[in-house]
Amino acid sequence: MNIIIVDDEPTIRAGLRVLLANCFESLVVTGEARNGKEALQLLEDTRADVMLTDIRMPVMDGLQLIQSVKDRYPHIECIILTGHSDFEYARLALQFGVTDYLVKPITQEKMNEAILRVIGRNPNHWITQLSAGIMRELKRTVDNIVKGIASGDRLSLLQAAAMWQQNCQTWSLSPTLQKHLIGYIKLAYETELLASWPSMPVLGSALGSALGSAEINEQEAYERWTIDLADKANWISTRTSPRNRRIYEQVLSYLDNHYANPALTIHDIAAHCGITAAYLSKLIRDTANRPLTALLSELRMDKAKEQLKQLDHSKLSVVAENCGFGDYPHFSKLFKKMHGISPQEFRDKRS
Repeated sequence: MNIIIVDDEPTIRAGLRVLLANCFESLVVTGEARNGKEALQLLEDTRADVMLTDIRMPVMDGLQLIQSVKDRYPHIECIILTGHSDFEYARLALQFGVTDYLVKPITQEKMNEAILRVIGRNPNHWITQLSAGIMRELKRTVDNIVKGIASGDRLSLLQAAAMWQQNCQTWSLSPTLQKHLIGYIKLAYETELLASWPSMPVLGSALGSALGSAEINEQEAYERWTIDLADKANWISTRTSPRNRRIYEQVLSYLDNHYANPALTIHDIAAHCGITAAYLSKLIRDTANRPLTALLSELRMDKAKEQLKQLDHSKLSVVAENCGFGDYPHFSKLFKKMHGISPQEFRDKRS
């Protein structure tokens, strides 16, 4: 991520450089300007993804600069710096397409949060340097964490975090990049969870500015991350009724015993639980943050992977049938979509 800094005060620009240097490994300050006119000249020869600019500057102020940048370079994300006296002025700037604003004095934590929000607007753009395999594992980790937090399964959350840490070490990722990716994963699962629980606290004190601080090593970041995961699970658990929890666990048990039935429907499951299909559909979405069909597909896919690992050389069509998939072509297409490789390739890698 390439950033330019625009501010007429040299000491402010120097301080911003320090804060940005402590954010993430892939973040680079590619230039500085003292006012909007200099910034536009700089952008003619300098690649930038993000512009960090003050509002009050001589020659050309921040709002005039942002309007020009949005016309010429619409891909550039803009973050405004403002004092308390210009707070309402900064809010007005959001109408011009500003991504965020930071009120001076700016702390490391606030800078980290602003950069994470920029990443969250188009996350795939910022992590294209990662391999497809790492991206697939990252997505799987986020999915497992969302499911674990929503269901209150703390053991699965610890396992997901531990597996991610182990994978990062296997991939030989640098400590700074590992902290960066924890921040991305956190942003990803919080974004998903907020769709169902808008009042859920985000960027909690368990992590604070740890992900951007050089004083915190990656092991401490992982430890604080697991605390944050438990906090999220506890927060949601206290807001989910005991009755719904019991029904949800009943549904999981029923699916585990009947996933092989390709004709299984939501009406069958609802009848078993003694509730309506509509109520069950809403309950699953509220609890698991995904529809029942997705929950069932994930379970069937996990069962299929278990069978493919057993090396008993069963026909792939038989594996698909054993796991409740109506036909092999559908199973193969879904498997490749979820895992990036075909069922045969998955089996071959483990032979």
